[in-house]
Amino acid sequence: MIALLGRIFGIVLGFICLNQIFHDFSKKRIPSFIFLLWVAVWLAIICVGIYPAIIDIVTQKTGGKTGLGTLLGVGLTTVLFICYRLYQRLDRLEERFNLFAQKTSTIRKPTENLFKDE
Repeated sequence: MIALLGRIFGIVLGFICLNQIFHDFSKKRIPSFIFLLWVAVWLAIICVGIYPAIIDIVTQKTGGKTGLGTLLGVGLTTVLFICYRLYQRLDRLEERFNLFAQKTSTIRKPTENLFKDE
């Protein structure tokens, strides 16, 4: 039951993030390289959700125990989602900061004769 919930969690979260990535790319909010990176990450998570045996194969090859595959998959999916959301928020914060800096620099009048001789 937990394995099935973990698979559904990964697949649904992957599709939601892919949708957001395509939306951001169509609005030109993210560059092509970052777009390809996140698409590859979330497609990999969806593939692991559909074929969970991939994680068991990887954990066996790296010397781990086979029973931890579902737990590691859900944990990795959660960590990647948190990284993606942090990337989104920091990118939007940077946009707002740049816009604020542009607006404030045009509002203030340049100081004239700052070093005038008296």
